[in-house]
Amino acid sequence: MAAVMKRDGTEEPFDIHKLIRSMKQSGLDGETAAEVAEGIEYDITDEDVSTDDIRSMVEDELRYYKSDSLKRYGGKFA
Repeated sequence: MAAVMKRDGTEEPFDIHKLIRSMKQSGLDGETAAEVAEGIEYDITDEDVSTDDIRSMVEDELRYYKSDSLKRYGGKFA
């Protein structure tokens, strides 16, 4: 299981549900958020990543889905 390094230096296991919830709060529909999160979960299965790495992965994936959601998601964490 991948560990996520948070900005404060703590680590926690990757939680797909937190990622989906974050994307939905940015205005992305649940189905698309789940698809994006599953792809990211697959990509980081054996890697440790930072929250910034995950944000970049989400932004890259959202370029293929909805640019308006990308703006809201990026703006949320900028």
